[in-house]
Amino acid sequence: MMTVGEISEKSKSAFAALAPLEAVLFDIGFNGGVPIDEDFFVQNIAGKHNDDIAAALFPDDIERGLKFCVDKEAYFRKYSLSLILSDSVSGIKAGVAAGMPVVGLTTRNPEQLLMTANPALLIENYEDLKLWTVLEELGKKAGDA
Repeated sequence: MMTVGEISEKSKSAFAALAPLEAVLFDIGFNGGVPIDEDFFVQNIAGKHNDDIAAALFPDDIERGLKFCVDKEAYFRKYSLSLILSDSVSGIKAGVAAGMPVVGLTTRNPEQLLMTANPALLIENYEDLKLWTVLEELGKKAGDA
């Protein structure tokens, strides 16, 4: 079973998860094709609004920068995943009613009670291998899209 420590060990750098951003910048010829590093990312992109990112990356061509931001947002929306995790029947029912994938946690309530709310998956806790297997599979499918 994977521990929380192992999960965080695999994702030491926030920048590593944003490698596709580097690919988008490369595709549009930013910085002559020279990859950006984590310091550049933190200084110019992390936590900034798109208008500010556009101005930082393309100070002489704001229109190009704004187009980059639109493309960046579309790229990341393509690979986004939203789901609800709940340990209560009411929370699971609310997520199901909203049309969201819902994972039920059996940390507080018995499995048979939570199943009446129709979760997509039930897990014992956040370290449950079933959860990480499903998330990994969804990540692979998103990468193929």
